[in-house]
Amino acid sequence: MAPNPTASTPLVSDHNKDSAVPTTKLTSLSSSLILALAASRFVLGAGAFLAPGITSQLFKLDTLPGASLITRIFGTRECVLGALTIATCRDHQSKKEMRRMLLAGVAVDSLDVVACLIILASSGTTEAAAAKTTAIVGLGAALFGLFTVRSVDWV
Repeated sequence: MAPNPTASTPLVSDHNKDSAVPTTKLTSLSSSLILALAASRFVLGAGAFLAPGITSQLFKLDTLPGASLITRIFGTRECVLGALTIATCRDHQSKKEMRRMLLAGVAVDSLDVVACLIILASSGTTEAAAAKTTAIVGLGAALFGLFTVRSVDWV
């Protein structure tokens, strides 16, 4: 049976504990960048979950069947990623753990862009507007995430 996780258990465990970087403090600028990224992800997710009609209109998904469900699922994912990033930043996890959390967000956003490009390459005009809008937002989020990863400094 696996041990019970605690508040100090890393999101993604590093089985080689000898290589773990000691916990340090983020600089003020780095903390602000991470919190801005995480908060924007969380707010977008909460909006998508609580007001799927408005959010689906912004992303031009409102004409697609099942838009409300898809938008709420997207919202749930964004809330969880935002909350985990905030928790990782707040708890001053190791550099390695913070980097992993930020890169997880970049991976999700990058795969969203790939999914949109697949739709653009293979579908008609009904989904094209939604795919273009979502690809632009996803690309922006992925680039902001990469910028944040590269900008993180520790005291």
